[in-house]
Amino acid sequence: MSSRRKRKRERRIAEATANFLNSQGGWGQGTPTTNADLLLIRQAIREDWPVPDDVRRAIIEELFQEVDTDCSDVRRFLAIVRVILAMVKANIDASS
Repeated sequence: MSSRRKRKRERRIAEATANFLNSQGGWGQGTPTTNADLLLIRQAIREDWPVPDDVRRAIIEELFQEVDTDCSDVRRFLAIVRVILAMVKANIDASS
C-alpha cells in the first residue's frame, strides 16, 4: 500500500474517533479527565507553563471537589494528590 493511501486511511480513522468524549482535549466542558490529563497538569506546574487564571481556577476547583467525594479509584486519588502537592511546592518555591 502506498504511503498516500496509508495516510488517508489513518486520517479517516482519526476523524471517525474524534467524536468520542475521551478523545477530546481541554479541561471541563463535560469531557472526562483521565490520569494522563493529571500527568500533563503536573508537568505544566513543574515547568511553569502559562495557564489562564480562569482555567487554573477551574482545575483547582475540580481537583478539590473530586478529592472531597468518595474516590473509589486509588490510582486516580493518588494522581490528584500528586498534582495538589506539586501546586503546593510551586507556591512555596514562588514565595521564597
